[in-house]
Amino acid sequence: MKLSRIFSIVIVLVVVISVIVIWFQSSVQDFMDTNTTWNGIKDFMVTFNASSMDSMAALETVPSKSTLIVIPSLKFSDGDTLRLEQFVQGGGTLILMDDFGYGNAILEKLNISARFAPGILLDPLFCYKNPEMPKIVTFSPAITAASVEAITLNRATSLENIGNGEVLASSSDTSFMDLNGNGSPDQNEPKGPFAMAVKYPMSAGIVEVVADPSVLINTMLPMDENTQFMGYLLGAGAEENDVYIDKSHLPSSPLDIAKTKLIAARRIVSNPFALVGALALVFIFVSLNATGEDYKID
Repeated sequence: MKLSRIFSIVIVLVVVISVIVIWFQSSVQDFMDTNTTWNGIKDFMVTFNASSMDSMAALETVPSKSTLIVIPSLKFSDGDTLRLEQFVQGGGTLILMDDFGYGNAILEKLNISARFAPGILLDPLFCYKNPEMPKIVTFSPAITAASVEAITLNRATSLENIGNGEVLASSSDTSFMDLNGNGSPDQNEPKGPFAMAVKYPMSAGIVEVVADPSVLINTMLPMDENTQFMGYLLGAGAEENDVYIDKSHLPSSPLDIAKTKLIAARRIVSNPFALVGALALVFIFVSLNATGEDYKID
Protein backbone atom coordinates (compact mmCIF):
# COMPACT_ATOMS: atom_id res chain seq x y z
CA MET A 1 0.00 0.00 0.00
CA LYS A 2 1.30 3.45 -0.87
CA LEU A 3 2.61 5.49 2.03
CA SER A 4 0.73 8.50 0.68
CA ARG A 5 -2.52 6.52 0.74
CA ILE A 6 -1.95 5.44 4.35
CA PHE A 7 -1.16 9.01 5.29
CA SER A 8 -4.33 10.26 3.59
CA ILE A 9 -6.49 7.70 5.37
CA VAL A 10 -4.99 8.63 8.73
CA ILE A 11 -5.68 12.32 8.09
CA VAL A 12 -9.28 11.60 7.12
CA LEU A 13 -9.80 9.49 10.24
CA VAL A 14 -8.31 12.18 12.49
CA VAL A 15 -10.52 14.84 10.91
CA VAL A 16 -13.67 12.72 11.19
CA ILE A 17 -12.99 11.79 14.83
CA SER A 18 -12.20 15.41 15.71
CA VAL A 19 -15.42 16.64 14.11
CA ILE A 20 -17.46 14.03 16.00
CA VAL A 21 -15.83 14.92 19.33
CA ILE A 22 -16.31 18.67 18.79
CA TRP A 23 -19.92 18.21 17.69
CA PHE A 24 -21.03 16.13 20.67
CA GLN A 25 -18.83 17.69 23.39
CA SER A 26 -20.82 20.23 25.40
CA SER A 27 -19.39 23.67 26.05
CA VAL A 28 -18.71 24.59 29.69
CA GLN A 29 -18.64 28.38 29.24
CA ASP A 30 -21.21 30.60 30.96
CA PHE A 31 -24.26 31.52 28.85
CA MET A 32 -23.16 29.53 25.80
CA ASP A 33 -25.96 28.22 23.61
CA THR A 34 -24.14 24.91 23.12
CA ASN A 35 -23.66 24.39 26.88
CA THR A 36 -26.07 21.75 28.20
CA THR A 37 -24.69 21.85 31.76
CA TRP A 38 -25.90 23.98 34.68
CA ASN A 39 -24.45 27.34 33.50
CA GLY A 40 -25.38 27.13 29.81
CA ILE A 41 -28.48 28.43 28.03
CA LYS A 42 -29.26 25.50 25.76
CA ASP A 43 -32.70 25.05 27.37
CA PHE A 44 -33.51 28.72 26.87
CA MET A 45 -32.56 28.52 23.20
CA VAL A 46 -34.87 25.54 22.69
CA THR A 47 -37.77 26.90 24.77
CA PHE A 48 -37.92 30.22 22.94
CA ASN A 49 -36.62 29.04 19.55
CA ALA A 50 -33.80 31.57 19.83
CA SER A 51 -30.82 31.96 17.51
CA SER A 52 -27.28 32.99 18.40
CA MET A 53 -25.48 35.92 16.80
CA ASP A 54 -21.71 35.76 16.34
CA SER A 55 -21.28 39.41 15.34
CA MET A 56 -23.13 42.68 15.86
CA ALA A 57 -22.84 43.19 12.11
CA ALA A 58 -25.51 40.51 11.74
CA LEU A 59 -28.05 42.98 13.17
CA GLU A 60 -28.23 44.54 9.72
CA THR A 61 -29.92 41.40 8.39
CA VAL A 62 -32.42 40.58 11.17
CA PRO A 63 -36.11 41.65 11.00
CA SER A 64 -36.70 45.12 12.43
CA LYS A 65 -39.13 43.95 15.14
CA SER A 66 -36.85 41.25 16.55
CA THR A 67 -35.62 40.91 20.13
CA LEU A 68 -31.90 40.82 20.97
CA ILE A 69 -30.52 39.69 24.33
CA VAL A 70 -27.11 41.11 25.26
CA ILE A 71 -24.97 39.95 28.20
CA PRO A 72 -21.95 42.29 27.97
CA SER A 73 -19.21 40.28 29.65
CA LEU A 74 -16.77 41.77 27.13
CA LYS A 75 -16.41 45.44 26.22
CA PHE A 76 -18.41 46.82 23.28
CA SER A 77 -16.69 48.81 20.57
CA ASP A 78 -18.18 52.14 19.51
CA GLY A 79 -19.24 50.52 16.25
CA ASP A 80 -21.10 47.69 17.99
CA THR A 81 -22.84 50.13 20.34
CA LEU A 82 -23.93 52.19 17.34
CA ARG A 83 -25.39 49.07 15.74
CA LEU A 84 -27.34 48.40 18.95
CA GLU A 85 -28.69 51.94 18.94
CA GLN A 86 -29.74 51.72 15.29
CA PHE A 87 -31.40 48.35 15.93
CA VAL A 88 -33.54 49.74 18.74
CA GLN A 89 -34.36 52.98 16.94
CA GLY A 90 -35.51 50.88 14.00
CA GLY A 91 -38.11 49.11 16.14
CA GLY A 92 -36.15 46.30 17.79
CA THR A 93 -36.27 45.25 21.44
CA LEU A 94 -32.98 45.13 23.34
CA ILE A 95 -32.86 43.12 26.58
CA LEU A 96 -29.69 44.17 28.39
CA MET A 97 -28.93 41.66 31.16
CA ASP A 98 -25.90 42.31 33.32
CA ASP A 99 -24.57 42.41 36.85
CA PHE A 100 -20.82 42.95 36.82
CA GLY A 101 -19.94 43.40 33.14
CA TYR A 102 -19.97 46.36 30.76
CA GLY A 103 -23.67 47.15 30.91
CA ASN A 104 -23.23 50.67 32.27
CA ALA A 105 -21.07 51.69 29.31
CA ILE A 106 -23.85 50.60 26.95
CA LEU A 107 -26.52 52.44 28.95
CA GLU A 108 -24.41 55.60 28.87
CA LYS A 109 -23.98 55.40 25.08
CA LEU A 110 -27.73 54.85 24.65
CA ASN A 111 -28.47 57.89 26.85
CA ILE A 112 -30.44 55.80 29.34
CA SER A 113 -30.24 57.02 32.94
CA ALA A 114 -30.33 53.62 34.68
CA ARG A 115 -27.13 52.06 35.95
CA PHE A 116 -26.22 48.63 37.29
CA ALA A 117 -25.38 49.20 40.94
CA PRO A 118 -22.16 48.03 42.61
CA GLY A 119 -22.33 45.14 45.06
CA ILE A 120 -24.44 42.00 45.35
CA LEU A 121 -28.14 42.04 46.19
CA LEU A 122 -28.85 39.96 49.30
CA ASP A 123 -32.23 39.15 50.83
CA PRO A 124 -32.20 37.16 54.09
CA LEU A 125 -36.01 36.70 54.10
CA PHE A 126 -37.23 36.37 50.52
CA CYS A 127 -34.70 33.94 49.10
CA TYR A 128 -34.09 30.39 47.94
CA LYS A 129 -31.74 28.52 50.31
CA ASN A 130 -29.45 31.53 50.90
CA PRO A 131 -29.57 35.35 50.65
CA GLU A 132 -27.47 35.32 47.44
CA MET A 133 -30.46 33.77 45.64
CA PRO A 134 -33.16 36.40 46.28
CA LYS A 135 -36.78 35.87 45.31
CA ILE A 136 -38.45 38.77 43.55
CA VAL A 137 -42.19 38.95 44.30
CA THR A 138 -43.14 42.53 43.35
CA PHE A 139 -44.01 43.14 39.69
CA SER A 140 -45.80 45.58 37.46
CA PRO A 141 -49.47 44.74 36.75
CA ALA A 142 -48.60 43.62 33.21
CA ILE A 143 -46.13 41.01 34.45
CA THR A 144 -48.48 39.83 37.18
CA ALA A 145 -51.12 39.35 34.50
CA ALA A 146 -48.64 37.10 32.68
CA SER A 147 -48.90 34.61 35.61
CA VAL A 148 -45.62 35.66 37.20
CA GLU A 149 -45.77 35.54 41.00
CA ALA A 150 -42.09 35.06 41.82
CA ILE A 151 -38.70 34.75 40.13
CA THR A 152 -35.41 33.62 41.64
CA LEU A 153 -32.09 35.28 40.89
CA ASN A 154 -28.50 34.21 41.53
CA ARG A 155 -25.87 36.70 42.73
CA ALA A 156 -27.69 39.62 41.17
CA THR A 157 -27.07 43.32 41.47
CA SER A 158 -29.80 46.01 41.29
CA LEU A 159 -30.64 49.06 39.19
CA GLU A 160 -30.30 52.69 40.24
CA ASN A 161 -31.02 56.12 38.69
CA ILE A 162 -34.17 54.76 37.06
CA GLY A 163 -35.39 58.14 35.79
CA ASN A 164 -38.45 57.84 33.54
CA GLY A 165 -38.20 54.06 33.16
CA GLU A 166 -41.10 51.73 33.89
CA VAL A 167 -40.18 49.46 36.80
CA LEU A 168 -41.15 45.88 35.93
CA ALA A 169 -39.80 44.07 39.01
CA SER A 170 -38.55 45.10 42.46
CA SER A 171 -36.82 43.39 45.38
CA SER A 172 -38.36 43.24 48.85
CA ASP A 173 -38.01 45.67 51.75
CA THR A 174 -35.66 43.22 53.47
CA SER A 175 -33.11 43.22 50.65
CA PHE A 176 -29.85 45.19 50.79
CA MET A 177 -26.77 45.80 48.67
CA ASP A 178 -23.71 44.05 50.10
CA LEU A 179 -20.91 46.41 49.10
CA ASN A 180 -18.09 44.97 51.20
CA GLY A 181 -18.89 41.27 50.78
CA ASN A 182 -19.36 40.47 54.46
CA GLY A 183 -22.93 39.23 53.99
CA SER A 184 -24.38 41.60 56.61
CA PRO A 185 -26.45 44.80 56.19
CA ASP A 186 -24.02 47.47 57.39
CA GLN A 187 -25.15 50.99 58.22
CA ASN A 188 -23.72 52.58 55.08
CA GLU A 189 -25.12 49.95 52.69
CA PRO A 190 -28.31 50.73 50.70
CA LYS A 191 -31.52 49.04 51.85
CA GLY A 192 -34.34 47.80 49.61
CA PRO A 193 -36.59 47.75 47.78
CA PHE A 194 -34.57 48.06 44.56
CA ALA A 195 -35.58 48.04 40.92
CA MET A 196 -34.53 44.78 39.27
CA ALA A 197 -36.00 45.16 35.78
CA VAL A 198 -36.88 48.40 34.00
CA LYS A 199 -38.31 49.18 30.56
CA TYR A 200 -37.52 52.25 28.46
CA PRO A 201 -39.10 53.31 25.18
CA MET A 202 -36.50 54.42 22.63
CA SER A 203 -37.69 55.84 19.30
CA ALA A 204 -39.61 52.98 17.66
CA GLY A 205 -38.06 50.31 19.90
CA ILE A 206 -37.73 49.20 23.53
CA VAL A 207 -34.82 48.72 25.92
CA GLU A 208 -35.38 46.39 28.87
CA VAL A 209 -32.69 46.39 31.55
CA VAL A 210 -32.42 43.39 33.90
CA ALA A 211 -30.05 43.26 36.88
CA ASP A 212 -29.19 39.57 36.55
CA PRO A 213 -28.59 37.38 33.49
CA SER A 214 -28.64 34.13 35.49
CA VAL A 215 -32.38 33.62 34.93
CA LEU A 216 -31.39 32.33 31.46
CA ILE A 217 -29.16 29.44 32.53
CA ASN A 218 -30.31 25.84 32.49
CA THR A 219 -30.57 25.46 36.28
CA MET A 220 -32.36 28.77 36.87
CA LEU A 221 -34.82 28.96 33.98
CA PRO A 222 -37.27 26.40 35.48
CA MET A 223 -37.26 27.98 38.95
CA ASP A 224 -40.48 29.72 40.04
CA GLU A 225 -41.82 31.69 37.05
CA ASN A 226 -38.45 32.56 35.52
CA THR A 227 -39.57 31.11 32.18
CA GLN A 228 -42.81 33.12 32.15
CA PHE A 229 -40.90 36.25 33.16
CA MET A 230 -38.55 35.87 30.20
CA GLY A 231 -41.53 35.16 27.98
CA TYR A 232 -43.03 38.51 28.95
CA LEU A 233 -39.78 40.38 28.29
CA LEU A 234 -39.35 38.70 24.92
CA GLY A 235 -42.92 39.44 23.90
CA ALA A 236 -42.87 43.11 24.85
CA GLY A 237 -41.96 44.23 21.36
CA ALA A 238 -41.18 41.12 19.32
CA GLU A 239 -44.10 41.24 16.90
CA GLU A 240 -42.33 38.85 14.57
CA ASN A 241 -41.21 36.72 17.53
CA ASP A 242 -37.62 36.43 16.30
CA VAL A 243 -35.29 36.10 19.29
CA TYR A 244 -31.50 36.41 19.10
CA ILE A 245 -28.76 36.29 21.71
CA ASP A 246 -25.39 37.97 21.22
CA LYS A 247 -22.46 35.55 21.61
CA SER A 248 -19.79 37.95 20.41
CA HIS A 249 -19.44 39.63 23.81
CA LEU A 250 -19.22 36.46 25.87
CA PRO A 251 -15.90 34.76 26.75
CA SER A 252 -15.40 31.70 24.56
CA SER A 253 -13.04 28.72 24.76
CA PRO A 254 -11.28 27.06 21.78
CA LEU A 255 -14.04 24.43 21.88
CA ASP A 256 -16.72 27.12 21.52
CA ILE A 257 -14.89 28.67 18.57
CA ALA A 258 -14.52 25.27 16.89
CA LYS A 259 -18.20 24.44 17.44
CA THR A 260 -19.24 27.79 15.95
CA LYS A 261 -17.14 27.16 12.85
CA LEU A 262 -18.47 23.63 12.58
CA ILE A 263 -22.07 24.84 12.77
CA ALA A 264 -21.31 27.42 10.07
CA ALA A 265 -19.76 24.70 7.91
CA ARG A 266 -22.83 22.53 8.41
CA ARG A 267 -25.06 25.34 7.14
CA ILE A 268 -22.92 25.61 4.02
CA VAL A 269 -22.87 21.87 3.39
CA SER A 270 -26.63 21.67 3.87
CA ASN A 271 -26.95 23.68 0.66
CA PRO A 272 -27.75 21.15 -2.13
CA PHE A 273 -25.15 22.59 -4.52
CA ALA A 274 -22.45 22.57 -1.84
CA LEU A 275 -23.36 18.97 -0.96
CA VAL A 276 -23.02 17.84 -4.59
CA GLY A 277 -19.63 19.56 -4.82
CA ALA A 278 -18.43 17.90 -1.60
CA LEU A 279 -19.52 14.46 -2.82
CA ALA A 280 -17.71 15.06 -6.10
CA LEU A 281 -14.49 15.90 -4.26
CA VAL A 282 -14.82 12.76 -2.13
CA PHE A 283 -15.35 10.67 -5.27
CA ILE A 284 -12.26 12.18 -6.92
CA PHE A 285 -10.19 11.62 -3.78
CA VAL A 286 -11.25 7.97 -3.50
CA SER A 287 -10.68 7.37 -7.21
CA LEU A 288 -7.17 8.80 -7.15
CA ASN A 289 -6.20 6.78 -4.10
CA ALA A 290 -7.69 3.61 -5.54
CA THR A 291 -5.41 3.70 -8.63
CA GLY A 292 -1.69 3.33 -9.02
CA GLU A 293 0.84 0.77 -7.96
CA ASP A 294 0.79 -0.43 -4.37
CA TYR A 295 4.01 -0.80 -2.40
CA LYS A 296 4.39 -3.33 0.34
CA ILE A 297 5.62 -2.25 3.73
CA ASP A 298 7.92 -4.76 5.36
